Parts: sequence; structure tokens; C-alpha cells
Amino acid sequence: MEWDVLNLKIKDWLEAMKISMRTLFTGERILCDFVFSSSDFIRESCFSEITKEDIATLFGFPEVVAKAKKSPQGKIFSLLAMYTAISDYWQEIEMIFSFESTSAVRSQALSSLTRLSGAVRSDFESTIQKDWSKSMVPGGGLHPLMVYSMKYLTFLTDHNNILTDIVSNWPLPAKSSPPESYLYSPISIGSSASAIFVCISS
Repeated sequence: MEWDVLNLKIKDWLEAMKISMRTLFTGERILCDFVFSSSDFIRESCFSEITKEDIATLFGFPEVVAKAKKSPQGKIFSLLAMYTAISDYWQEIEMIFSFESTSAVRSQALSSLTRLSGAVRSDFESTIQKDWSKSMVPGGGLHPLMVYSMKYLTFLTDHNNILTDIVSNWPLPAKSSPPESYLYSPISIGSSASAIFVCISS
């Protein structure tokens, strides 16, 4: 699927995620709990049967997007938007799908977060750690990739909180590390900011 088409589907998914978690699945859970209040088994099995196909489609889509090979460099922002959507509704996911029979839903949502996190890491590293030697700037000057990288990092600050959550779990490359003077600068930075800083510096 072409990225332009997939990106439109991502926007539809983000809207579907909002409606599903705020209205549809929440409403179904409330309805089942009310109508079948006399039987825990019936309300659980009824809710599970009603939602299983739709929820599989909803949480299966992010994994498909994360596996997409042909995509532009700006893909990371779509991935971060999807990661944020699942993360923001995590409490609702745990509450709505709290039944034992719907534990697979929680597992699939967690799997989607893991896949998206891996895809963000891959996109982040491939964009920042380009091989600069392939296109030298005649007569010196500012390399175009440097300009792009600075803009890229500036746009990433809009997703600072969620990116910090993702980056904090990344292992640092063994072959490179930032100078100690960077890590012990007089400027006071929090541990979350340090995690992003160290990742970029590496």
C-alpha cells in the first residue's frame, strides 16, 4: 500500500480509536453489565463475543503500520500519534477489557505498543544516523542533512513526553557514547530529558 493511502487510514484509525474507546466499547460493556448483571459468565461471554472481531481489527492495524517497509522519513510522527492514542487510553483498555476472556485484548494492545516503539526507534535512528559521506557539500558549508535533522528534532519536541517513554527503554550503542562533559553539564536537566539527549548524542 502506498504511504499516502496508508497515512489516510492512520488518520481514520486515530478517529476510530477515540470513538471506540469513549463510546462503542464502553457502551457495550456498560450494557452487558446491566442487562446480564445476574450472571457473570453470561455478561463476560456476551461482551467478549460482541467485541472480539472489532477489537482484533482495531489493535491489529498498528502492527501492520509498524511493519510497513516503504515509507517517507516523516513516518515517525504517524507512529508516535498511534502510540500516543493507545497509551492515552490504556486505563480504559484495562477497565473495559478486564475480563479473563478478554485478556488477549490487553496483550494485543501491549504488543501494538511494543511494535510501534520498535518502528519509532528504527525510523529515528535511520533518519538521524545517515551516512553523511555520501553527499559532501562542495566548498564546505552546512550539510543539507544537518538542516533536515535539526528541523526533524524540533518537530519531535511536540511528542516529548511519549518519546521519552519510548527512548528510556532503548539500549545505547556499545560503540559510541557522548562525552562526559555533555552528561555533566552545568545545565540542570531531568532524567527523561537526559534519556533523549543521550540517545541523540549516541
